[in-house]
Amino acid sequence: MKPLYIENRNKPRVHLEDPALVVQRENEAERLFPLNRIGRVISHEKVRWTQASLLALAKHGIPLIFHDNRGKIIARLLGLSGEPGSLVRQLEETLTLPYGPERYIDWYRHNERRILLELRSAHPWLAIPLNDPDRLHSVILKMLREKMARNAATMSRNYIENRVHAWVSQHLGVLGIDASTPHLLGGVIDLPRDLSRLLQWHFMVSWVEWVSARQIQGLAVSRKVTEHFHRLETDLERQGRQLLNHLHLWASNPEWR
Repeated sequence: MKPLYIENRNKPRVHLEDPALVVQRENEAERLFPLNRIGRVISHEKVRWTQASLLALAKHGIPLIFHDNRGKIIARLLGLSGEPGSLVRQLEETLTLPYGPERYIDWYRHNERRILLELRSAHPWLAIPLNDPDRLHSVILKMLREKMARNAATMSRNYIENRVHAWVSQHLGVLGIDASTPHLLGGVIDLPRDLSRLLQWHFMVSWVEWVSARQIQGLAVSRKVTEHFHRLETDLERQGRQLLNHLHLWASNPEWR
């Protein structure tokens, strides 16, 4: 089933000819949309709807979203099978709005900047430009390689990246974001990748500072990075849930970042 977009063009009006919605416009032929092929409806606020057409959507559990000229959601009708707390539903609705994917990118960049600002404030040695987050990876690897062998530095970075990604994938799965939602896993956006990148900064920086205060050689690296990360498990849980909460707030109101 696909989303149905109804724009404010040529005085649109929607009525029901069961089992289909009919969209009428001045100087245009009527168009029929069978209800069993509609996943959700995204309608401009000025589109006129009959009561029968609205009730048909509700009975079939088809969400109806109204937006204004700027693409901001102003009303949402869920129907019998609506799930008001569903992050998946809210993300899908937001990403189908005009400029939805672009607004998600804005949300990601805003949070990336926020996290880097917090890190730079807490760790003055992180003299990195806020518009160049990729440089932080280079800084971290360079500092690690100054303290340990090249392969050990890469191994410790990979361990942290994999551990954070595992946490993100597990919690997104609980929320219903899994193989059944491919558009959120690299189709329209890639949530596991993006949330993992946002979360891993803190743990990378923490590991660099911990290593800098010690001398770690050889096989001890694997054991030490595991021990260190286990001490930060509470931080991962707290920061991960905080980030998911930020995402949920944005999905329910794309103007919020």
